[in-house]
Amino acid sequence: MIKPSAAGDNGSTRGSKAFRCIVYAFVVLSALVAAGIVVWTVRTGHSSVERNIEAAQPYLALWRIFLFLVLIGAWRHWVELMAGWTGMNDDRIRYARSQRWRVGVWLILIELILIDGLPRAFFDAWIH
Repeated sequence: MIKPSAAGDNGSTRGSKAFRCIVYAFVVLSALVAAGIVVWTVRTGHSSVERNIEAAQPYLALWRIFLFLVLIGAWRHWVELMAGWTGMNDDRIRYARSQRWRVGVWLILIELILIDGLPRAFFDAWIH
């Protein structure tokens, strides 16, 4: 396992800042999406929003698959980009590259369990 860099390492500090920026951007984007959905629901009514989201499900699934393919397919590029920006050493770069399929499998499992409701479908089929 790779140990964290020394506290004075500029790459470590830069990596921490990058992580915080990514988390903050995710939180802000999530809040904006949630606010947009609330405004949309108030303006058009709950049933209209529900119908539109149901109609958009196949397109949203394609979008998620596209994002997975971009993440997994360009993993080496993303690692090199982050390594150049944060100043990662060779051991960290090799370790980050080795995590490609672990991250990909976890994302697909999360997609199947949380988004697609695989356990619910399994138990519904098993009970009925």
